Amino acid sequence: MDTSLCRPEFPLDCVEVGVRGLCSLRVKNVERWLFEAGVVVTLSDPAGLMKDYDWIEPAGYPKVPFSYTESNVEAFSLGVNMRGAKPLTVRRSVGFFLFAGYRFQYLDQTVQWYESWQYVWNGGLSASLYPVCACSADRCGVAAGALAADSVVGGSRRGHRVNRGRG
Repeated sequence: MDTSLCRPEFPLDCVEVGVRGLCSLRVKNVERWLFEAGVVVTLSDPAGLMKDYDWIEPAGYPKVPFSYTESNVEAFSLGVNMRGAKPLTVRRSVGFFLFAGYRFQYLDQTVQWYESWQYVWNGGLSASLYPVCACSADRCGVAAGALAADSVVGGSRRGHRVNRGRG
């Protein structure tokens, strides 16, 4: 059985800034509960490229790459977290805590350009490699899914949203 493989790599290495608050509840100078809340946002775009590798692995043969895309991205992320902790044991400067919390993460990445190539099968065992083609930014403002749908034979695009999500 043939297998198709896809590995997208989204760069997440951004400079962030945030604020965090801590509160400690003590009874007779002994910590009983710790509470924490924080917010963080990005200050920079990722330093790396978004990369997308695609292969097919025919039964009994090594995998064969059939397309590749890389692009710069603009990114925005927001993180909010809240946590409460109950100290189990604390000795001098080392402690063990049981904690529970909630974390919200939002990530939005927009492709600024992309370059790609893809083999197009001509039937049988032959294939043709289609190199990069170009498109101006004002004619290519298509939203989510355009990266995959519009790069059938390779391309270079601007302004495509590729990853938006909450976690």
